[in-house]
Amino acid sequence: MSKITGRLVSLGIAKETVRGAGASPAMWLPQTEFSVADKVEKVRDDSGFGNLADSQDIAVAEKYAEGDIAGQLRDQTFGYFLLALLGSVSSSASGAGYSHAFSLSQSNQHQSLSLVKKDALSAQMFKLTMLKSLGIKVALDSFVSFTAGILAKNGAATTATAAPSAENRFTKKHVSVKLGAAITDLAAATALDLKSLELNIEKNVIRDSGFGTVQPLDILNKSLSVSGSFSLNYEDQTFHDYVMGGTKKAMRLTLNNTDVDLGSGLRPSLTIDLPSVDFDWTPNYALEEIVSQTINFKANYDLTNAQQIIHACTLVNAKANYSA
Repeated sequence: MSKITGRLVSLGIAKETVRGAGASPAMWLPQTEFSVADKVEKVRDDSGFGNLADSQDIAVAEKYAEGDIAGQLRDQTFGYFLLALLGSVSSSASGAGYSHAFSLSQSNQHQSLSLVKKDALSAQMFKLTMLKSLGIKVALDSFVSFTAGILAKNGAATTATAAPSAENRFTKKHVSVKLGAAITDLAAATALDLKSLELNIEKNVIRDSGFGTVQPLDILNKSLSVSGSFSLNYEDQTFHDYVMGGTKKAMRLTLNNTDVDLGSGLRPSLTIDLPSVDFDWTPNYALEEIVSQTINFKANYDLTNAQQIIHACTLVNAKANYSA
């Protein structure tokens, strides 16, 4: 028997060409947290048999896998999570690299992935991997990180050889957040002086169960909710006034690694545009700290301009496409 630490777990990821059929890993991604594991739903026989026992048997009614993956946000493997999040991508050459424009598919069957977990004990493929949620976190003292909530079919035995690739990461110096009256105003807007940032996207994913099988027939996404928070010094009444006035703003999150040149001055980057966000405001008057404020925000569909809740999501890297 082998005793291992979590550092010895390798994770592979790929786009499924046939939904739920599985796919060999196209890339391998480092992780800082992995809790995806097989689970079951049981039916219990609680019939009376002339004694006081409240249970005498069980049967497995459904098998599936669920859990979280967390790690540093890297410029190539993160594209698979964006594809599963939004459902559609268009890739094109951009100078010496490639630009991937992810867009929100108005479908309850977003793109499925296959996830492979390999360690000294087993190698498992989780087919029909769907995102329950995706979060991005920026802190002053660490790499930009992500957390992905996973729902999939239960793991099936597989064989695979882990082969991690070099990728680019991001720190606070590469991050900017801008607000504007509209999407068209964001390019010229001044970046906020933030201390922290969290962006959270929930997909309201469910297992679609049916007769004749112990596995889900499908895994479906029902809606998309985008929210988050950021903190900064309390130096003026701007966000207080936004809240009191019911003001909504367009918002742009940009990760742009200016330390890396992919060629011809092209930088690894991620840009997410939200067309309409509203705010909640909380000041912090701690005695021994600079007075700060925490701003919670929620994104909205922009009915006036017919702009999706995530209007644009563009990833730039050296990967040609996400077709596999």
